[in-house]
Amino acid sequence: MTVSDEKIKHFITLFLADDLVSFFSLKLSKGWYHYLEELNFLLDLKRYLPEEVVYKMNLLVFSKLDFAIHLLNVSTKNEFSNIVYIKYRTFYDLLSHFATIELDRKIIVLLGLIVQNYKKKTNVIFFSSVIKSMAFYVAFNENIGKILIENRAILMKSREEADGQEMHPGMSLLIVFIFVLILFLTGKCH
Repeated sequence: MTVSDEKIKHFITLFLADDLVSFFSLKLSKGWYHYLEELNFLLDLKRYLPEEVVYKMNLLVFSKLDFAIHLLNVSTKNEFSNIVYIKYRTFYDLLSHFATIELDRKIIVLLGLIVQNYKKKTNVIFFSSVIKSMAFYVAFNENIGKILIENRAILMKSREEADGQEMHPGMSLLIVFIFVLILFLTGKCH
């Protein structure tokens, strides 16, 4: 026996719609990685959800993104614990379920703010994580997706170059001198 998608939607509308939206809102408000992952799994079943429920979830996700953009616009401190969720890949997976031209525009605004803050060299680890995670957003406009992926690639390449840079020769000499000094001192103590 099979049950049509429409019957499942009707059942959810009658008995679960409000609870699903409340559940979604609660998990989203926490902004923790595993909660965002749970919501992403839920949205993988979006075809079974009534349009009204999906619409309300969409509004909640958009408001979460708007909050992050607003905070980055007005923040004078280096405190981003209220928007830590923007550094998680799962947040962008979640946004991908609602990809539209409007959301793509918001992602571009967010990217601009992230790059601006990254260039200030404040909280580089946080902003690097955000740039890497943003590449997982599946944009409505594929060119935006390419931009996000290119930004991650540029960031990763600059990181590799920074990690691969040789040490200053003076620093190498200093380390060798300290090592020889330690050997000399430990040899005299025995």
